[in-house]
Amino acid sequence: MVNGNRNNSLLLSRLMVFAAAVFILSNFAIAGSANMNSNMPKSQMDGLLNASLLRFYYAHVLCNTNNTSLYAGDVQQMIGTSNAITSNVMVLQQDNAQLQTYAGADNLSGFVQYRDAAYRPQLVFTRNLISTTVSNANLNSSQKTQLRDEYTDARSKLATCYTDAIRQYADAKLTFYQDTVYYDMNMSNNLGNKGANVSNLNALEASAMSDVMVPLQNAVNSATNASQISAALHTYCLGSGCIAGMNYHLWAKFDAYYLGDEISWIRVHMNLTNSTTLNRAQDRIDTALGILSSIGNSTYAHGQDHRVWSSISRAKALVDKVMNKQ
Repeated sequence: MVNGNRNNSLLLSRLMVFAAAVFILSNFAIAGSANMNSNMPKSQMDGLLNASLLRFYYAHVLCNTNNTSLYAGDVQQMIGTSNAITSNVMVLQQDNAQLQTYAGADNLSGFVQYRDAAYRPQLVFTRNLISTTVSNANLNSSQKTQLRDEYTDARSKLATCYTDAIRQYADAKLTFYQDTVYYDMNMSNNLGNKGANVSNLNALEASAMSDVMVPLQNAVNSATNASQISAALHTYCLGSGCIAGMNYHLWAKFDAYYLGDEISWIRVHMNLTNSTTLNRAQDRIDTALGILSSIGNSTYAHGQDHRVWSSISRAKALVDKVMNKQ
């Protein structure tokens, strides 16, 4: 017989989980449909992607809290109130609330630190406590079957929750990729409108769409579970980070090609064909592009990213030096 206090406790638990779900779903709606348009500074677009990543992390936490809280309620309805389970579920939900606060404040470092140090150990302890309590309970065959079915249902819902969470993040990342390419296209179009030859930049952007964004979108659309979506995200990277997948290195390639096209334009339109400063800048660009060519679609080896970006940075400083003298 379930008493009124326990019913109230279980109701409160479910309401807390529901309220947290409303929070994360509303934030996902923002993150997934954010208009990271082509006029937005890259730093701001990066910030929106990081916010989407943080909301994905919180959604994953919420899936676990929801699953554990509801199954704990099912167990207690079957075997009776367990003060240990009730108190530990409450601690888990308090940890969940703290992570919600970090997510709402876009505090990624605080979120990760608290999740790893407090939430995850509490989650493991609570789940093990529930499992031990069930194992030690004097249940008949019918009760065992019912609890087994409820556990299977809870795991199925957890898998669906994981899939929904990572799909939202994948959609946000695709939006970020799309707007990054549009941002670069605007920059190359502006340079082209000045009379520069930007055919390399146009080809680079077209390949980014065909080689990374389209197959990534197709893989996400066809995925039926979280593992498949995760695999897609680790297969197609617009930058570098897919250990065994396609790494397009768009940011480095775009900056290098852009500076190269700008140097060519300066030589012609400012009558600086024999500028030694521009020659040095072009040498830096050639160094960066040479490294990128040797890398291909792989990730950076140790030190390569530093060499690429330091070469690009030095080239840009030299180009700026020339422009400031004009």
